[in-house]
Amino acid sequence: MSDCHVLLAVTTGAGDDEAVVDAAAWLSAAEGAKAHVVPVLVNPALEFVDLAVELGAPVTGQTLRDAERVDLEVQARIRSLVALARARYGLDGRAAGRESLTLHPHRHDRWWTPPAILPLADLTLFGRGGARGPGMLTDAFDAWVLRSGTPTLLVGSEASSLQGGRAAIAWDNSAEAVRAVRAATPLLSRASEIVILQAPGGVARDRREGAAPDRLQAYLDDCGLTRVRVETVDGLGEGERLIEATERLEARVLVAGAFDHSRAREALFGGATRAFLNAAPALHLLLSH
Repeated sequence: MSDCHVLLAVTTGAGDDEAVVDAAAWLSAAEGAKAHVVPVLVNPALEFVDLAVELGAPVTGQTLRDAERVDLEVQARIRSLVALARARYGLDGRAAGRESLTLHPHRHDRWWTPPAILPLADLTLFGRGGARGPGMLTDAFDAWVLRSGTPTLLVGSEASSLQGGRAAIAWDNSAEAVRAVRAATPLLSRASEIVILQAPGGVARDRREGAAPDRLQAYLDDCGLTRVRVETVDGLGEGERLIEATERLEARVLVAGAFDHSRAREALFGGATRAFLNAAPALHLLLSH
């Protein structure tokens, strides 16, 4: 039985919306899950006004009409992406009275607040781009991963690469890594091989006994996942070394805990999560906090 029943996919009007919607639709079809697509859009009129104020330029009626046109185009594109995904994966269930891929009304929100259903979701999906840059999208990502505690799949540039290939797990026996592995089971079950990566220097002293890779391997075996091997990653900068190993293995998905240290400490001193977020854009990241 799948652990993944309710999916939330956030679209932002960015270029990675197509990959996010496609990944949500594929998971919905493959796992029998209910997927909710939630558009979270910055009102372009506000952006135009802010830019005009910064430049000391006048805000004209034409400027606001152009902003409204851009906004409508973005909404239409998201509706089109959802319709195409429904058709591609056979998810138009209106005849049966239930759609497996539901598009919610768009929201304009500078200070983005997550929907009430978020803490009950089994997995959320978010574009890689929004998790890196400054601004509202990064705040939204923080809300998905940090405040909700919901496992989050940061979708890489090619959603189709989720459907097979090698997967890597950054394992340190933290509560964050445990939750990430549990949430990743549907993806791991489709991997051609699973590689458990461990940077011994990054494992807290009180977790070392439980962090033995063979314990995780035994859990995966109980789940019917037997194509598993272990690699040790040495050297300073555990996050960078783990990403280097993941890329050398040509893994398509990396499963890991996120922000095991405080976000402030990660910002000041760096950390594994920052290295994960800066990895190649094709890599899918399944993170949990």
